Amino acid sequence: MQDPSRSYVGARRELALELVHATEAAALVCAAFLGRGDPEPVSEAAGDAMRAALEKSGLTGTVVLSPRHQTFLPAGTVIGGGDVRVDLGIHAIEGASQVARGHINAASIVVAVEPGGFARLPDVTQIERMVAGPEARGAIDLDDPIAASIPVPGRAAMTALAKSPSSSVRMRAPEAATAAMSS
Repeated sequence: MQDPSRSYVGARRELALELVHATEAAALVCAAFLGRGDPEPVSEAAGDAMRAALEKSGLTGTVVLSPRHQTFLPAGTVIGGGDVRVDLGIHAIEGASQVARGHINAASIVVAVEPGGFARLPDVTQIERMVAGPEARGAIDLDDPIAASIPVPGRAAMTALAKSPSSSVRMRAPEAATAAMSS
């Protein structure tokens, strides 16, 4: 009789290989579109290739996470008809516009978890991003609107400069912040 833990490891390894085959198929098909200028056919071809590979895999996967604009593998799509059931997070090609422009660094992504394994999050229609250098550490409150946070890194940098013992310009922190905002 086979050791149950060994068969579990074997099943996981097989699942991992099937997922690798799906991402590989999506990535390889994109080579035909390298540098052609239009990202839409890149995305469609990658999605079709990934779907075909997953259909042959012996999995039954329900797409739970996918990019909102992705029409070929949207959330709720059931792929395959095998015995192993999983929930899938799929991005057939992240960087389709990179491929279309002839650049590198695109990626094909698929994640499989037990059914119900992904956290259920509300739909998000817009994401706000803010990037600042190390001088802004502790000065930005992520609960504030971005518009209120835009001048903060400049104030933080000027405050750090004003407090610096090696600074040739000596200003008090409020004056430095005002100077930074007016320039």
